[in-house]
Amino acid sequence: AVAQGPISIRGKVTANGSPIEGAYVAAHADGKASTTYVMTDGNGQFTFKGLAPGSYAVFTRIPGFRVARRDGIAVQAGREATADFQVEPETNFLALVEQASNSELQDSFPLSETERQALEHRCADCHGASYLAKSRFTLRDWQLVVAAMDDQRRTTPAERS
Repeated sequence: AVAQGPISIRGKVTANGSPIEGAYVAAHADGKASTTYVMTDGNGQFTFKGLAPGSYAVFTRIPGFRVARRDGIAVQAGREATADFQVEPETNFLALVEQASNSELQDSFPLSETERQALEHRCADCHGASYLAKSRFTLRDWQLVVAAMDDQRRTTPAERS
């Protein structure tokens, strides 16, 4: 259900002066359990309608960018509040790994399609691609890990007990 009523919070999300289309923006009322989400339009603009009066934290998490957050946005009956965001590119490798999906991470690995399929087959049961991307193993360490996983896959659970 789309919230009805007058605009409570209006804003724009940009990066390097250009609008970001399709970014999720959240409004979380202080002391409440729920969060309301909207999406930016082609001009990077968003609106929250019909929010209850109170103090809100408004934030956006966009893959590839740092989290942008504004606390203490006051929503009052009959008045529009503004929360504009100029998002900055994320440069921390581990933060980028956390933002990416497993398929995005696997696609970023410098592997052949055969190696990519082997990686997915051997590791998907226990670990996501983020574990692999964050691990700092030497080539020898990786070979030992893969060999151990091969040994595990060749035995039945009963044989491992």
